[in-house]
Amino acid sequence: MVLVKNRVKYFYYILSIKAAYCKPFCKRFIRSFYDYYNKMRRSKQADLFIFSIKNVLLDFKKKKRYNTFTAKKKGTLMSHKKYYTREIYQVPDAQLPENFTARLPENFTKGGHILHNARNQIRIYELEGKEVNVKKFCIPPIINRILYSLGWRTPKAKTTFLNAQEILKRGFQTPRPFGYIIERTAGLINFSYFVSEQVQGFATLRHPPTHIEPMIDALAEYTARLHRAGLMHKDYTPGNILYQEQDGTFNFMLVDINRFRIQQTPIGLWRSISNLMQPFENDEYLKMFVKAYAKYRTINQTFATCHVLFLRHTRNAYNSVKRALKKLPGAYIFLNKPLGKED
Repeated sequence: MVLVKNRVKYFYYILSIKAAYCKPFCKRFIRSFYDYYNKMRRSKQADLFIFSIKNVLLDFKKKKRYNTFTAKKKGTLMSHKKYYTREIYQVPDAQLPENFTARLPENFTKGGHILHNARNQIRIYELEGKEVNVKKFCIPPIINRILYSLGWRTPKAKTTFLNAQEILKRGFQTPRPFGYIIERTAGLINFSYFVSEQVQGFATLRHPPTHIEPMIDALAEYTARLHRAGLMHKDYTPGNILYQEQDGTFNFMLVDINRFRIQQTPIGLWRSISNLMQPFENDEYLKMFVKAYAKYRTINQTFATCHVLFLRHTRNAYNSVKRALKKLPGAYIFLNKPLGKED
């Protein structure tokens, strides 16, 4: 335990140096880390926790993920499986096969077909005559991983599940949630899984209809209703907005809702306008959309259009700077792809 204390003091010393550059955040983080360490020490898991922190740092240095790790304690070898935990929740009326959700981490790659494979992976499973969508969230980057583990942020799978329930409760469409899984090793968050229904008959805005003007007007009216209901998608992009046309009317559905603002009062006009810069990549379509939205919210169309276009160009410039920062030596520690990204 003396060796463990020395490692903790060294780690605490390093964080104290960082605090000189970012005092408000780092001091709070250091206090939380030390409290968490004391809690782990009382449960006799402190040395494994410090070892897992060390593995996270080595992960970034070597750019590879450790599938397993072990730690020595009093001359004995302990497997990581002993400290592996899962938080599993499934709605009572999910009507899924028995133990499907509980065994999902072991069986994720053994069935279904891949729908999306980038930072996160989405697979579709055929189960008893219906399709189930499972999204596997990768291990977060080092800073976010510690924040999730300390409880400062809710894991993405659980956030998506809770947001979906609230969206449906308020009368808007999103795939019905079935459950989620959160994996942890020695208190550090690993992969997480979100299980929902797979919807049919919807297309994304990346593939708009031939006559797009009616759809743009309908989307503007839908977005205005969404904001009045206190809901705002923080990643309101073409791939996250689904639409379905039936007899000249359009129905919309939101996906990828882990980044979502939910409040009991309507979204403010300033924040609402700032949320309109991403639904369309074409500037002309975006202008039509913003003007129609301003009409439904009874605000100045010229002001709204100019403001959204300014934010869009500012965002593009920010993305260019961010891409340049990723190429700097050592920048990958904070900006690189998450640890658990699967190729």
